[in-house]
Amino acid sequence: MVSLVMKLEINKIKINLIDLDNTLLPYDSFRKYVYLFPGNIFVSIMTLLWGFLRRLRIIDSFLFKKYVIINHRKAKNYRKLMRHYSISLIKDMRSSILKHIQNYSNGDHTINVLCSASPEDYIRLIAEELNWEFLATSLDSKTKEYIHMYGEIKIIHLMKKYPPEKFIYQYAISDSLSDAQLLTFFIESDGEEFISKVNK
Repeated sequence: MVSLVMKLEINKIKINLIDLDNTLLPYDSFRKYVYLFPGNIFVSIMTLLWGFLRRLRIIDSFLFKKYVIINHRKAKNYRKLMRHYSISLIKDMRSSILKHIQNYSNGDHTINVLCSASPEDYIRLIAEELNWEFLATSLDSKTKEYIHMYGEIKIIHLMKKYPPEKFIYQYAISDSLSDAQLLTFFIESDGEEFISKVNK
């Protein structure tokens, strides 16, 4: 006889967490985003300035990403650019990784979550196209609240959005060492070695 606890576990929705940069994609999408000059001279100059300050280590990656997002959003054609950019990223995705993730996907009983330190400005669009959900770096235009989805912050927001008492952390994949602790929360996970092997 199946116990009530087992029934509750069986009915839980499973979470698959998928990293984007250098995992689902063969490169870092944010690096490309930085130099996607949105047809505006001022935006281009400011992006180069922030990049120069970052190289000199006057500002850290946390602030650099924030300033670049603020700066890029000033472009009039920004939303259109993000739409085109997200489509190009989807085309570049590793089919072998997407196929591998399907092995852990079971319709309505599974949620695939695109988890990235890159800006939600295009991560959201990618997730919508894939019919996935997402966790990404965000900057609220009104409140100015900035969340850099990196390291332990990913764990905090994973548990906040998908509490373990309601979801099963089934599978995660990421190439990044900063996600090493995050991967330990999942029943199964793969890292850089597997990603390199499956894409040979």
